[in-house]
Amino acid sequence: MIRTVLVIAVAAHVVLLAVMMWGGTDPYGPRAKVARGADFLHCWAGGAILADPDQGPEQLYDPGAFRRAQREQVRIRRPYPVAYPPPLYQGCAALVPLGYSHAARLWSAAMPAMWGLGLVLIIACFPALGVRARTTALLIGLISPTLFMNTATGQAAGLWLLLLGAGLMLWKRGRPILAGVVLGLICAKPGVAAPLALALAVTRQGRTFGGFVAGGALLVAASAALDGTGIWFDWVELIRDGGLSKMMVVPHRHHTLAALLSYPVRDTELGPWLKQLGPWLGLGLVIWTARRAGRLDPVGDDDATLRFGAVLSMALLASPHLVGYDTGAHAPAFLGAALLLHRGAVRRPRWGLAVLVLAFFGPVMFPLGWELKFSFGALFLLLWAAWLTTEMPQPLHCAAETDP
Repeated sequence: MIRTVLVIAVAAHVVLLAVMMWGGTDPYGPRAKVARGADFLHCWAGGAILADPDQGPEQLYDPGAFRRAQREQVRIRRPYPVAYPPPLYQGCAALVPLGYSHAARLWSAAMPAMWGLGLVLIIACFPALGVRARTTALLIGLISPTLFMNTATGQAAGLWLLLLGAGLMLWKRGRPILAGVVLGLICAKPGVAAPLALALAVTRQGRTFGGFVAGGALLVAASAALDGTGIWFDWVELIRDGGLSKMMVVPHRHHTLAALLSYPVRDTELGPWLKQLGPWLGLGLVIWTARRAGRLDPVGDDDATLRFGAVLSMALLASPHLVGYDTGAHAPAFLGAALLLHRGAVRRPRWGLAVLVLAFFGPVMFPLGWELKFSFGALFLLLWAAWLTTEMPQPLHCAAETDP
């Protein structure tokens, strides 16, 4: 019965995807005055500037040029600000010959497909799961509110989850350096990459962390080889000038401790202080979770992915910027928590199930958050991550050491 309901829900999500791809009239989608692909317009704008021989890399981080590139496709009232590092825009430049509407459709279809493949890879990191449990986990992941938000907003969550899944699978199979290189490609999305790097560091995954640095460096080098080093200096200057502050315009959708603490008092003098306190408090919680996780032996310990996922989830909460559609990186810990509940090897199963369900639906709680000026998604994730930290199994005492 449950699997039948899940299959129907997945089918409903496919219908939603079809509506987002084909509803409305180009260049608008099914929502009036919203471009087909929604936030994809932001990525397209960067790609269009890079593909235009009359503009090129030197214009990418010019706010005026970025606004014009969007308005050339859609009469958007509030254009997106330029924010990402160059690689995502450079990748989208390859889509420009397709034309905006066709590129938006391809993007909309590719992201759920990547999401599904990423889930398959993450599920493979839990060898204790049987075939039936793996299928159920995949179906639940395919109806995730995070994926729903990504479909509705045209974000790139599928790409980040695919890279995360590929990296974790290589890590679990004893290829730590190559795993790190793959994970390092997530540096194209700093809001996810920084917590991932922190999780690798505090869990003392030395070779994987080294691979992560190498992967990030290769990404920068390839980007610079394509469009020059100046494009990266322009992005660094944008960040130094406070470019990230523009990303906090939707605090009710942020799933971070910074948003949880500062949003209720954002219009007071206390707001900026609490916003800065959030990551530091998060760092303390990350260290606590890492100490509970202990030494990780990905090859010899079936629960290593679970414990690393718990550390990663706490690190994601410590990030200064993480919106609901990017919470797919919590997938390893979500899957691990569900496995613990299924085993019945927890002290507080009812509490765990309650906070797991709340955290799962956190990304679609933003309308209530907007009304009450509070980040419910961040609160639910914090409660769930704290429960998982106290309940996760202790590491096995085996001869294998953490990679040096």
